[in-house]
Parts: sequence; C-alpha cells; structure tokens
Amino acid sequence: NTTQFARAHARLPLRKHFKSRFPAANVSCLNEIVATNTFFSDTLAADDGIFNHGGATMAQLFVGKSLQITSVFPMKRESQFAHTFEDFICTHGAPNALLSDTACAQIGKQALQILPMYAIDDMQCEPHHQHQNYAERRIQEVRKMVNTIMDHTNTPPEYWLLCVSYVTYLLNRLAVESLNWRTPLQVAHGQRPDISALLLFRWFEPVYYYNPDHASFPSASCEKTGRWIGVAEHKGDSLTYWILTDNTHQAIACSVVRSANVNNVLKNHRAANSSPNGGELSNPKPIVLATSDLRHDATVDPSFEKSPAFSPDELIGRYLIREAPDGQSHRALVARKIIDTDSDNHQAIRFLLQIDEKDADKIISYNELSDLMEAQQSEPATNGNIEDHFTFTSIIGHQGPLQPTDAGYKGSSWNVLVQWEDGSQSYKPLIEMAKDNPVTLAMYASDNNLLNVPGWRRFNCLLRNRDDFN
Repeated sequence: NTTQFARAHARLPLRKHFKSRFPAANVSCLNEIVATNTFFSDTLAADDGIFNHGGATMAQLFVGKSLQITSVFPMKRESQFAHTFEDFICTHGAPNALLSDTACAQIGKQALQILPMYAIDDMQCEPHHQHQNYAERRIQEVRKMVNTIMDHTNTPPEYWLLCVSYVTYLLNRLAVESLNWRTPLQVAHGQRPDISALLLFRWFEPVYYYNPDHASFPSASCEKTGRWIGVAEHKGDSLTYWILTDNTHQAIACSVVRSANVNNVLKNHRAANSSPNGGELSNPKPIVLATSDLRHDATVDPSFEKSPAFSPDELIGRYLIREAPDGQSHRALVARKIIDTDSDNHQAIRFLLQIDEKDADKIISYNELSDLMEAQQSEPATNGNIEDHFTFTSIIGHQGPLQPTDAGYKGSSWNVLVQWEDGSQSYKPLIEMAKDNPVTLAMYASDNNLLNVPGWRRFNCLLRNRDDFN
C-alpha cells in the first residue's frame, strides 16, 4: 500500500521556495492513534540543569492506544502543548491521529496548524467522558509507579519530573502481554531495545562519578558523589547516565560511574566528606513522635527533646484560641490533617485551621499546634476541657440581609454577632446558631422587633408561651 503526501504545483513565474512544501514527507510516520493529556504536580520541579525542567508544574503525556509507546514532556504553561507535540513527532514520528479531550490548548489554533501539516487526523473525546481518553489510564500507571519508586527510595518531591522521565523510559522497554510479550519500542520501530544501562543501577542509588576537574594533587579526589537518576539516552555511548550531583544538585551526563553501595574497603571517604552532609540530601528538622526518635548527640537542640503531647489524629476536631495582630481573640477549629508526600516519614505533618471571621484558613505545623494545645489545656480557665472554654454568653448584634456576593456572607442571609465567654466576638450564620440555641435567638428577635422579618419568622412559634423563657 502507498500514500501521497506531495503534489507538484508550478507557480508562474518560477521562483525558489525556502520553506518545506511537504512537511509530512520529511518525518517518519507512526502507524498508531496517539492519545494525550496533561497531568499536574503540586510541587515545582527542581532546576536540575535539564532544559525546561526548572519550575515545571505539569507534564504532557502521549501514549499509543495499541502500541503503548509513551512519552512525557515537561511544561510550565498549558499553552506549550503544541511544542510538546512537535517534540513527540521528532522522537517517534507523526501518528495517524491525535486523540485528546476538549482542553483549549489541545484543540487550539497552534495544535490545529500542526495536524494538517503532518497529515494527522484530529480526534476528541465526548465532553465529560474522560474515560474515553486512553491517556487517562496511562497517567494513572505512571503516577502510581512514580509514587512507589519515590516512596521506596526516599526521593525528595521536587525531583518528581526526573522520576517521571525514568518511569516512561522503563515502560517503553518492558514486555507487554497484549503485544505478544514484546516491548512497545520494538513494535513501534521494529528494533529490540537494549536494556544494558538499566541493569547496573537502580533509581536514586548513591554513586561515585569521575571528576574531570581534580587538578589538585593529592588533596582532591578524582571521584565525587551523586545519585543515579536515569539513562542519558542521547548523550555519549550506550552506558552514559544522568547523575544528580550532591554538591550542586545539577543533572550531568557521565559514563564513568560506580556504585557507592559497597563495603568499607571500596568506599571513597574523601569523596563523601567533600560533599555536603556526606553525600546525603539535606532534610528539615525531623518531627519527633517519641523520645526514641531522638538522636542523643550534641547536634540535637535541647528544646526539641520533648515529644508532642497529642498524636496527629487526636488533634482533629479540637478548638484552639488564636490571637489576631489587633489583639482580638478568635477560636479556630482543627479541620483536617494535610496529607504531604513526606507524611509517612513524619517530615511535613501540618494541619488546617478554620478561623472565625477570617476569609482564609491557616496552616500550622504539627509541633506548633501540639504545643499550643498543651499550653491551652493547662490553663485554669479550661478546667482540663478545651471545648468548655468556647460557650457563648449572649447575642449582641446582627447583620443582614446578605446576598451570596456580599463579603460577610456565610451561607445564611443573616449573621448574628456572638459574645463568647473568653471575651471574643464573631459573626456566625443564623441558620447554624438556630440549630444550637433557638430559644436565645427567639428572645433576641423579639427584643429587636425582628419576628416579622423574613429569615426570623421561624422563631414566632417559640414565643407563643413567653413563660417558657422566664
């Protein structure tokens, strides 16, 4: 079977042409429908020295529906989709069709200019039917593998993009049952891939690499320490790797590498001592959950010797008094624990506080919250029960009627100003207060001639017998 990409058109008078007249004839073709989608990260990618990595918060994934060939390209803005698609064409060839969802960047002007240029059909999923996009399933697989690898190797979250590149490199070289136990690269390009570079090291393994700048003899070692982060596919020979250096945290391509997981005889102690933290990545101050977690040496801050009085789960649902810069006190509810990528190692446990009369919630660390709770519980006014410290004494004002667009709107057309026992005042929605103490509100509505006002009429039935309140 054949196809035709070029047609001869004689222009009169005859003249030279400078742009390619038939771009589709200049690239290799991929006999496949390629699906694509964008996935996002909550952490900025580290500036590791690789082009377009620093500051990336998203990546564009391309995957063949039948061949399962996968490529991922970093992006800082969704408008960069067209550039990533051209990178995919340069890497694997122009596919028969591109399947995407209805995202503006993927069906925008730049993307639509590329498709006819390379004779690529345009396909989209039905709106609100994301499951029709095969790239969604592939993204789940990639993210699951990345999370597993980073968990098992204690990889810092800012290196997620490097790990994504490693996982896609690995997936393209794993045999698949649906392809008759062949690899996606072999089916797509007809050549069995070489996995020699994958057999020597594992992800984020400590390594020694050759230092070409060891000019000082004998004070400087010819080796430096780093981390193995993948294969440099387009650098040097077949056994050239990406190494994340310990001293600069930059990714360099190097082929002279050996593992640092060796016995004491083969260790290079000078190389380890010349790197910050002895070749170990710097970590924030650890969160101590028990005294057994402390390293009893001179480097431990004595103020850090006491373990928290509350476990993380015990803090959720409790109340805390927070003093504002203007001197007013507000009560705050510990709403939930923030799940962090390092939470399994207890390195970044934080909590979300919902503060009365505040437009934005506050995030507080586990150690700080536990100390505040312990200090507050020991106050005589609380009598050992923090929640008893937050009963209100009276209703002293109201606000409304309010519209959903008003700044003080809290889900009810009326707010009431509550006087708390601790002396603080805050506006609470009328609907919420009516559930807790409708009698007090009924008396307030009667005293302020509000019983015939929409929103307050519900309290009329409570005032039919005024003796009930005396």
